[in-house]
Amino acid sequence: MPTMKTRCTRIYKYYVLLLMMASLLSNQMCQFALIATIRSMSAELKFGDKICGTGEVMGETLEGTKNNSMADPVYVIPNSTLPVSPQCIADGDMCLADALLKSNTTTSLNLNITTAPSAQCKWRYMGTGVAFQVLAGPLFVVIFGCSHFPVGILAHSGKINPRLMSAVCILLWSVFAILTGSSRTFWQVAITRLLMGASAGAGMAVNLGIVAAYFPPKQMGKALSFFNVGTYLGFSMAFLFVALDRVTDWRNIYYLCGSVGAALSLLVLATVRNKDPQDTGNISQSKSPEEDNPVSKTDQTQNDTLLSDLSKVNDNQNVKSEDVSDKELQNPDEKETPLVNKSTPEAKTDEQSLKNMFRDSAKLFWTMIRNPVLVALFVGGAIRMGAGLIFGYNINNFYFIYHPKIRVEKWLSWIIPVFGASGAMAGGVLSDIMFKRIGPVGRLIILLLSFVISMPLITAVFFTPPPWSQILLIPVFFISESWIGVCVAAVVDQAHVTKGPAYIAIFQFVIMIIGGPMTVLVAPLSSGLHGLKYSLLFLMMLCLSLSIVIFSIPCFILYKRRRTTEQ
Repeated sequence: MPTMKTRCTRIYKYYVLLLMMASLLSNQMCQFALIATIRSMSAELKFGDKICGTGEVMGETLEGTKNNSMADPVYVIPNSTLPVSPQCIADGDMCLADALLKSNTTTSLNLNITTAPSAQCKWRYMGTGVAFQVLAGPLFVVIFGCSHFPVGILAHSGKINPRLMSAVCILLWSVFAILTGSSRTFWQVAITRLLMGASAGAGMAVNLGIVAAYFPPKQMGKALSFFNVGTYLGFSMAFLFVALDRVTDWRNIYYLCGSVGAALSLLVLATVRNKDPQDTGNISQSKSPEEDNPVSKTDQTQNDTLLSDLSKVNDNQNVKSEDVSDKELQNPDEKETPLVNKSTPEAKTDEQSLKNMFRDSAKLFWTMIRNPVLVALFVGGAIRMGAGLIFGYNINNFYFIYHPKIRVEKWLSWIIPVFGASGAMAGGVLSDIMFKRIGPVGRLIILLLSFVISMPLITAVFFTPPPWSQILLIPVFFISESWIGVCVAAVVDQAHVTKGPAYIAIFQFVIMIIGGPMTVLVAPLSSGLHGLKYSLLFLMMLCLSLSIVIFSIPCFILYKRRRTTEQ
């Protein structure tokens, strides 16, 4: 019968998982607050797409001809829902009433006209365009991936204190969120968002390592799926912020996000205990009778040889860590390790060990890209990540432009956390069940099915009138949004013993670097494909189709490998 200490230990790991999920929620709140604040922000700071009109600019489609300025293109909105009289005309950098412009003797070329309800004409910023897409994708997501990779390797090596590093990173991205709210120019927003992405990437690498340390591979799918619930909760908060943006200054939203993260960092520092990831076992120790090793014997031997060198570098540290008593583990405040552990008395030796660690990590990366299963998972995951970012950052603008009377927060604020999160959990549970029955190929089958089913549903969202357009988002989020947890678990399946955090770090790095910049494709395609709707549809269908093709490759390889093993 389990003792009280054993029961508390079992409960505690779920508390840690809950806290790590809350940190992801804070991260996503800071990241996706841009969705809610972009129109107010661009209007005050003067950047992005703009039109010449009055009042709240709304229309059924967003098309037209740009002016000569690449930084601030001007669009015409035909089929406007606003009254017809009078008119506003853009003349160069000026936005004037039609009657006022006609009273002048000069003529203007390339005028762009929109209907308006009054003679008070001025530039109205739409919150769209290249500037918005750059803030959404490259300036956050790419930097997120760049910082995620090296910190993930450091977390795997034991060179940093996970608890302390996690608390510091949460505090940093919260501070940068507050500084975003204090920005006075576009470039200040860009710099603070870049730094926010860097600290967020480092923090998520450490937090994923903490989750991997507390849960064995057979529970990894469910644990990662629950961890990623924070993504949907944080994303849904962005649409609640849309309503908040109407009644308060957009800066207050960033102050709120930063305050929540700062409080959470103190909670992590005070209550999380570090855990040795070796205690979780490895995939070869699972009790499932059909769990064959997903990596070939040759590649597995190479992985063992390469990463055994990494463990040898820290032999002195490992020997010392084995002597730590349970009492010290339960009372971490008595003897806290520094943010960067110095396992050797000589700084020169410690620096050499760090160089050896990154050298061996580079060798590991080279070994990983020689594994066709991992390469396909990386490329397919990157394309799917790009599709998710394109859809997530632009869905609010889609409803604002094509269905302006819809209060999008009344729908997406509950659809995303309820059905997106439950879909993520269901996907994790199903992938674990399939993993136990048919091995790693089972996870990929779940991925492929979710992509195939979601494609017609996403198409219907763009062409179905309200409220059915919003209702269709329920199955879209439930079916398609389980992919990240399942895909990360599939990557971990290829790991051995304690290499899971390193594999996750490299995976996150690749999908962010490739998928992050894809958002910048939306702005040019919106002009070439007659509006935002067709641009989003084209990019979503292209990305999902490519993901299906690419994920089919490791599915076939793992199935063939399994058949060979059974024979």
